[in-house]
Amino acid sequence: YDGVPGWTGSAGQLSPPIAPGGSFEAHLTAPRAGTFMYHTHLDDYRQLSGGLYGPLIVVEPGVSFDPATDKVFVLGREGPDDTFAPLLVNGSSHPAALTLARGVPYRLRFIGITTADDVDLALTRGGVPISWRPLAKDGAALPPADQAPVTAGQRISPGETYDFEVHFDEPGELRLEASVSGAIHADTDLHVR
Repeated sequence: YDGVPGWTGSAGQLSPPIAPGGSFEAHLTAPRAGTFMYHTHLDDYRQLSGGLYGPLIVVEPGVSFDPATDKVFVLGREGPDDTFAPLLVNGSSHPAALTLARGVPYRLRFIGITTADDVDLALTRGGVPISWRPLAKDGAALPPADQAPVTAGQRISPGETYDFEVHFDEPGELRLEASVSGAIHADTDLHVR
């Protein structure tokens, strides 16, 4: 199902319009394990800025999703104004702080679902970016040659996903910062214990 009412890429999988209070059930088989998203395809600005999107995380057969070490960050906007609408991380411009453990590998999954913005991310300690290891892009694992540690920063365009691995050798305070054009910010603190 494409998601646009009356449009399809496959015969027999035509998405109907869904009236307020109505519902529609779609069944799908993911092509592989990875970080994906679902989102509206109708009246995009109004519906996306109203929160009609979310993460779709697919894990390998026999593997369970572990929210203790697998962290998902969905980047969106609150309102259809691309110039002034607040940037959101998981529905908030300042989401609750996360407490993480040192010595534990974490998978950070980022999903960009703004209407028209590129979002710049940085994971910093004392204002200085740390390092993380790229794992996947748009739901596909990166080749080993592209998984070397890099500075923890990334530009994410609408519809993109990125997965990174990070672990912390020492306790301390970090900040995950997201910004659009350097002016509109969202951030969250990470406490490593």
